[in-house]
Amino acid sequence: MSRHRRSGSARGLLCALALMAWTGCPTEEPPPDTEFDPELAAALQEALDLNRGAIHAPGATLAVRVPGQPDWATASGEADLDTPVAAAPEHRFRIGSITKSYVTAVVLQLVDEGQLELDAPLSAVLPDAPHADAVTLRQLLQHTAGYEDFVDDLDFLAVMDEPHTPDELLDFVRDLPLLFEPGTGYEYSNTHFVLAGMAIEQVTGTDYAVQVHQRLLAPLALTSTFLPSDDGVPPQMARGYLGDESSFTDVTEGIHGSNPWASGEMIADAHDLVRWGAALYGGEVLPAPLQEQMLTEAVLPGGATTGYGLGCYLEDQGGVPTAGHSGSTLGFQSRLRYHEGADGPIVTATLVNNFFAEADEIDAAVWDILLTW
Repeated sequence: MSRHRRSGSARGLLCALALMAWTGCPTEEPPPDTEFDPELAAALQEALDLNRGAIHAPGATLAVRVPGQPDWATASGEADLDTPVAAAPEHRFRIGSITKSYVTAVVLQLVDEGQLELDAPLSAVLPDAPHADAVTLRQLLQHTAGYEDFVDDLDFLAVMDEPHTPDELLDFVRDLPLLFEPGTGYEYSNTHFVLAGMAIEQVTGTDYAVQVHQRLLAPLALTSTFLPSDDGVPPQMARGYLGDESSFTDVTEGIHGSNPWASGEMIADAHDLVRWGAALYGGEVLPAPLQEQMLTEAVLPGGATTGYGLGCYLEDQGGVPTAGHSGSTLGFQSRLRYHEGADGPIVTATLVNNFFAEADEIDAAVWDILLTW
């Protein structure tokens, strides 16, 4: 789940789907015998340590991909204050709305296969969904459909530690009017991606989590990425907190792991996130026309832009265009960012275990270093 808004532009290259089901293209990584620049590593570690302290995150992890070097990951602080356990690059964090990037990829693959249509009424797939005749799948992925956000409902907040089905999540907003005529405004809403996940399940006949596993996680060997609704909670999980420099409350069980569902339930470590960002935004997952649409921000009547494409924020960072997503769920914050540089992609993933600590603060400091190194 996330409430952030971004702006800018990004681009990517791609490889094709085959036989109506993507078989995957291996992510190109530097030779294993190369060494990550130790001076750059020291500068990034210092930025992580300083900014983690400044934002009062008990723990944080960071992974980086830069041209010509192996992927690099590090950690700072503690993953569990009670034990205590030092944070390590292998610790898994809830990644919140970064989940939306995986759901978008599955939807667009299904569009490529002719099982879904971006611009058909949602009623063609989910006839019983509220306002289904008025909105399209594209508008869901762009957050221009206008549904109220179920996470803002006080009734949901009172029971968010209990499991809910997708239909039950939708019930929190089912009887509410749309915020605006679809396509005429932008309002980030997790409800949009609950409906997108339901559309995946309707046309495939399987859980959306199964499609994420089969189409994305397995082909890319993302073995440290999990979906609680399918896998349960994995080992090496960091604990999640609310607090500041003087007091932290463990809220790891404050929200049922599967409750955000397709809008934000996934769990990953930072290294897996970097590999995912490189594959998705670097063009290994989608065919060219859909890759381009994903990385084109929505334009509203009158010419206003939203800074959001299909399931991704598009913004300038340090003067360069980037694509990616932020994530926010109880106890955790996260940031994934991608830039296609002249010498190759730069990709970063930042994870912190305090809901009140903005991962973007660490992310900005890291990009200041990477773009001037």
